[in-house]
Amino acid sequence: MSDFFYYLWRFILASMAWLAAVIVTAFVINMLLFAVANHGPADQADVENIFQASLTTTPFTIFYVATGTFIPSLFILVWAEFARRRDWLFYSLAGLLMGVGIAGYNLVRNTQAMPSDYVLFMGTTAAAGIIAGSVYWLIAGRGAGPRR
Repeated sequence: MSDFFYYLWRFILASMAWLAAVIVTAFVINMLLFAVANHGPADQADVENIFQASLTTTPFTIFYVATGTFIPSLFILVWAEFARRRDWLFYSLAGLLMGVGIAGYNLVRNTQAMPSDYVLFMGTTAAAGIIAGSVYWLIAGRGAGPRR
């Protein structure tokens, strides 16, 4: 019976880690895109406005990131649990691939010409994916796998 509770605990921990990674990813994407969109020299008022705007739009970005990454991350994280992947690099690269995958999906879905700032969006989602992988590793990835 203790194995049941262990796997239940791992499921809860992985779910909470994924949710934390999604929240951090959404916040990082908003902060980076708002900061780069400003382009001017930053003073205190600009930083406060960027932070307030990011807090306003982060819930919408959380929904976007969660719906875009749920299925791919489910497969990756279940495989990582069974394969006992505990290294930071694996989770960071998985986050990077998911970030680039989201940006690539938007490019394929967009029927118009590629926007000029698409490379900026690709880099932002890649950086946010690496950060999300690191957050997941910090919470649940270090203890991945069956009990020893």
